[in-house]
Order: sequence, then structure tokens, then C-alpha cells
Amino acid sequence: MVLRILHDNPDRHMLAERMCAALVRRDATAAISTFRTAIYDLNNARVLSRVLVPLNANRTQTLYEIADNPRHRHLYCTVCRTIFEVCDAVMEQQIAHQFALAGLKSANFDLARVGKCLACSEANLTRR
Repeated sequence: MVLRILHDNPDRHMLAERMCAALVRRDATAAISTFRTAIYDLNNARVLSRVLVPLNANRTQTLYEIADNPRHRHLYCTVCRTIFEVCDAVMEQQIAHQFALAGLKSANFDLARVGKCLACSEANLTRR
């Protein structure tokens, strides 16, 4: 059910709370705690990936996505709240190389880089 909900979501990235709400809409008898456990288990099995989005100095939000794409990074617009996927094989090779040099295995999450997208920046300029 978790994978179906994520697959049916056009944004591809969802908060656990939104997934739980979608589950309740589909099956009112489902236990939320079981659903949350499934999300964490699927993440540990690397079926799902986590994307941590810094909202401010003290808060982050965690989005989940199906881990079916090639490795990629995330950019997040703090104005329109759009998440962008960046696929760059050369960058991924460099990151893998740096992990290997440090003797680390990468975790199953990405820390989104935040900023203001071009559309929001241009909209801000036209309002002045």
C-alpha cells in the first residue's frame, strides 16, 4: 500500500503524514502505526529513500520517495515548496569517490539543498 500511494502521487515525494492520510482515505481500518513501521522498514531495505529538507535553523521535514531512479540529488524552493531532482552521473561518481576515500558507506537519504527557484525569483522582481 505504501508503494502504491507513492507511485500514484504525481510529485513523487511525500511526507509520512500525507502517506498516512492517503492510506486512511483508501482503507479506514488500517492501523497508522503499522503503516509508519512499513515506511521505516521499506527505507531500511532501501526500497524507499528519505529526503531531508531544512526548513530553517531548527526544523527539517522528511520526504519519502520510491528508490527506483538512478542516484540523484534534490533542490528545494523555499517559496513555492517545489522539489527538483538533479541527475548528474559525474557528480555521483565524485561523491562515491569521496565516500570511498573516507571509508564510508552512503546512507539511504539525501539532504536537499534549499534556495529560491527561478520562477519565484522572477515573480519577486516583477512585484517590485
